[in-house]
Amino acid sequence: MLTTTPSERIIDYGKLGERMTEYLIAFLNTNGGALLFGVADDGKVQAMDLPEKQRDKIKLVLDSCIRNFQITPVPKANTDYKIEFVRTVNNPERFVIVLEVKQSRFFHFAHIRKALASWERLNASNFYLCDRPQRFIERIRELRDEELKLGEEFGTIMDGYLTLLFCDREVFVSERVCMRCGQDKKIFRYEQWCALDGKGR
Repeated sequence: MLTTTPSERIIDYGKLGERMTEYLIAFLNTNGGALLFGVADDGKVQAMDLPEKQRDKIKLVLDSCIRNFQITPVPKANTDYKIEFVRTVNNPERFVIVLEVKQSRFFHFAHIRKALASWERLNASNFYLCDRPQRFIERIRELRDEELKLGEEFGTIMDGYLTLLFCDREVFVSERVCMRCGQDKKIFRYEQWCALDGKGR
């Protein structure tokens, strides 16, 4: 959970958006969950003064992050996630922000500061998956088993995954060689993916 102090009045929307994006992807990629803003780690409700204008702004920030960070596949509001503002019992003018996320059957990632990023939940923390490329391989192999259920949507999603996985210099050089020979680089990428072992090599 994230904590905020009762004295806070100014919201850093940029940091808030990035933090919500990180947790949104982590929850989507694992077992779902809820992120609470305004509740301390010990469970004490601190809440925040949030006029209607600020509440609307926070919703727009999350929507903008999903769009600007190009979260792939795109999660759907009120289906994959929802954001609510819960009034406190003792002071109805103060709110706790609740970002509730359902587990997705897809594997989601984003583009943040021109870099690809994704997370999973591990031991009550967000685990940065870009440090474990083999985990990407595992998730994509899981997705491949769902190919028949996804239909046409599978091709678009798979293109994004392949771009995520095969972005090292060696593969790009090999792609150029294939293109000079008239071969499709997407086919090359797919064949390289199928040839990987369980450790993503």
